[in-house]
Amino acid sequence: MERRYFFGLAALILFISLLSVAIPYSAAAWDRSSLYTIFNRNSPAAMEFNSTGIPLTKISIYTTGNYRNVYLNVSEETGISGTANTNIAFFSVSLDKEPYFVNQTDVNFRISRDYILQNNLRPDSIYLAKYRDSWIGIRTLHVSDDDNYAYYSAQTDRSHLYAIAGKQYEIG
Repeated sequence: MERRYFFGLAALILFISLLSVAIPYSAAAWDRSSLYTIFNRNSPAAMEFNSTGIPLTKISIYTTGNYRNVYLNVSEETGISGTANTNIAFFSVSLDKEPYFVNQTDVNFRISRDYILQNNLRPDSIYLAKYRDSWIGIRTLHVSDDDNYAYYSAQTDRSHLYAIAGKQYEIG
């Protein structure tokens, strides 16, 4: 078991090293970490965000089994080449255990209605994308609106580097 953990950790370190060469980025503007003493496959570990300066509202991680003492880190990433559309935010979700024990990751976020209007974005075009050699769009649902924000939700597999992006209205 320890040997398998060592090789999984070594593969993750190699992946992160290669990612840092392929995608230049600078220090995170916001960073949030939590230690979960137990990750239970029957209920997700969730990290909620209440700050208006962070587009994320909640990250939920579902695992393939039961695990102990897992650190979950969510960080804003800056200086990244983005998708072909208007990029709203970049962030990473990482765990200190093998990446293959994650079964599903739910990402919930909100975008201010003022930002959508000021950047001429179509609210129904805003989506989450993950990076794997290139940006891959993830099916994203526009779940609700209030006076200040449009709310979105997406499901993906493991932890990744993510972008929140949207398409502008065509003018003319």
